[in-house]
Amino acid sequence: MAINGFENISDGYAKSLDNWLADTKSNIKMYSRNKAIINYLSNTTE
Repeated sequence: MAINGFENISDGYAKSLDNWLADTKSNIKMYSRNKAIINYLSNTTE
């Protein structure tokens, strides 16, 4: 029983880690896109 419960915990942990990685990847994409826009705007306004 204990082993089965541990598997459930580790499975949930792996899923939350996957979700966290996906969120982080999309945040990095959004950040780099925003940074590119900011760089473009600051270059054109000077």
